[in-house]
Amino acid sequence: MKEAANYVPREGSVPWRVVEFLTTNPDETLLAEDVAAKFGCGVASVHTVLRQAVASGSLVRAENRDGELEYRLGAGVPVIEPAPHKHPVLGHVADVDHNAVAPAIKSKRRPAFTCDINQVQIDHDVPLKAINERTFDFAPLLARLQPGDSFALPREANSAIASAITRYSKAHGVTLAKRSVDGGLRIRVWRIK
Repeated sequence: MKEAANYVPREGSVPWRVVEFLTTNPDETLLAEDVAAKFGCGVASVHTVLRQAVASGSLVRAENRDGELEYRLGAGVPVIEPAPHKHPVLGHVADVDHNAVAPAIKSKRRPAFTCDINQVQIDHDVPLKAINERTFDFAPLLARLQPGDSFALPREANSAIASAITRYSKAHGVTLAKRSVDGGLRIRVWRIK
């Protein structure tokens, strides 16, 4: 742990550039996709590349409202000066044609799922399929379910409903299950007991 306390990312490395970006923009957060797009590393390796910066407290990795992991500036920030004059990918602002690069750095963040839960149809006796398989308040909808009831939502609700099912099941002692249906186009949630 002593190593983590003394950690300072190598200048110019992805962790250095992420900390520099967040020092310059302290109200920002970055998803793994944002880090990959802005700083040129693979999405699959972002958590590994930033692991030591998180362990040292330079960065904080936490789940956001949509259930996605995001990075923000931590309290253990190494001394890295803000760089408002630098573009995160291309270098100094004076050298950058921002209109030409805007599409390349656009965030891939999905919009949060919302719906009128009072309009969701509750179905009875739909058989539970085998497993094939953000924060919206689904509790009132889940509370309406009786054992054997189910409802379906668009697949975009998958992350949000998964988190809601876990929280609701633990809080109320009920058993809920979620499966992908209709060839993956929708998500169906059942109350088992």
